[in-house]
Amino acid sequence: MTGSLGSRQRLNYTTIGDTVNIAARLESYDKSLNAGICRILIAEETDENIQDKFPTQLIGTVQLKGRKQPVKIYQIRYNDSP
Repeated sequence: MTGSLGSRQRLNYTTIGDTVNIAARLESYDKSLNAGICRILIAEETDENIQDKFPTQLIGTVQLKGRKQPVKIYQIRYNDSP
């Protein structure tokens, strides 16, 4: 959900929800990965939605903080990536 949340005294425009939480966890996930020129990590649901548009590679399955089920993590690959 995206929009203005809060009260008249304190109003913020923000995005909340499970997808946002997963994205935040992936953003900070293992920055030591050898990712080439750009490290773009996505979850399985996003991978399924972009299959025909971008090449991806499965990095692994991890237990992200705050999640009951493990999450498959993919990296978007570039044509010149190994």
